[in-house]
Amino acid sequence: MRLTSVFRTHQFKRDAKALFKKHYDAAKLAKAIEALMRQDRGELRTRYRDHALRGGWKG
Repeated sequence: MRLTSVFRTHQFKRDAKALFKKHYDAAKLAKAIEALMRQDRGELRTRYRDHALRGGWKG
């Protein structure tokens, strides 16, 4: 199943705004989001250190 859109929460928007204030490369964020949308598990594990969430972050 491939994702077709991304729902941006207020927390995501605040975090992205903080990154861009620190001159974080927007292309890197776009690549990470594209990998999530493609559900490319290999790239997510190796490049972005994908892992199971624990504690309060576990859904």
